[in-house]
Amino acid sequence: MSASSTPNEAPWLIPPALRLQLLALLASEPQNALTMTYEEFLDWADEDTRAEWVDGKVVMASPVSVRHQLLVNFLVGVLNTYARLHDLGRVLNGPFQVRYPIAEARGMWSRSEHAWT
Repeated sequence: MSASSTPNEAPWLIPPALRLQLLALLASEPQNALTMTYEEFLDWADEDTRAEWVDGKVVMASPVSVRHQLLVNFLVGVLNTYARLHDLGRVLNGPFQVRYPIAEARGMWSRSEHAWT
């Protein structure tokens, strides 16, 4: 990737070598990941915290690009229109806290009347 940007994105203002180092660090397994119970995670993370709880560890999410968000908005619009036309429930655009019950996470489909909480 070059340091140039697309018309919808701001240019990277850091040297390409440092950018690649930062991207590699963000993609790697955290060395000192914060560990806590799920209940502690729910108390710790507010609605603006971009993090996930995975196997007792907090995984911080990196910010998304403008291109990514434009694509997400388009897909949510298409999926939401389809869901409304076929009475399938709602399509929600994150980020928001989602908890999957064990039975649901193992492959059971959930319709709007049995929405995951």
